[in-house]
Amino acid sequence: MTLLAAIGSRFGNDAIALDLLQSLEPELRRRQNGLITLYCDNPLTDLLPALEPRQATILVDAVVGAGANGRVIEIDSAELLENPCPVSSHALSVASVLQLSQALGQLPDRLHILGICVDPERILDRQARQRARQELDDAIRRLTRGKVAADDPITRLSISA
Repeated sequence: MTLLAAIGSRFGNDAIALDLLQSLEPELRRRQNGLITLYCDNPLTDLLPALEPRQATILVDAVVGAGANGRVIEIDSAELLENPCPVSSHALSVASVLQLSQALGQLPDRLHILGICVDPERILDRQARQRARQELDDAIRRLTRGKVAADDPITRLSISA
């Protein structure tokens, strides 16, 4: 079983993870059995109860300032837990929810975080949305197959200084 959770609100670019997962879901379900999808607008109340240690988990969220508009990056979950970002569009940041999950013994053993890069000053255009959709689909496909190599073409974001 793999939990695939999109995090965001329905406003502006913050909706990108929700929108893309919704558009990909039928295709993902045809390809993979045991996929659980979750749409979270509040990580504390929606995501925290769904996290389980023995369940592979992929989180998808919009990120600001990490790359070109519409690019998909992988965020190192260990670094995120050590250096949570202080600013979030959510009431409690994803990093804070993951720290709480860790403290409660609920942090998934296999956790991947995918960020869709957004520019708060520019709405994602059609081309950027299509690129993001394809890159997200490719990343999910690789992660659910368990074949993520060091030379995987997805960009890995390190948040440490």
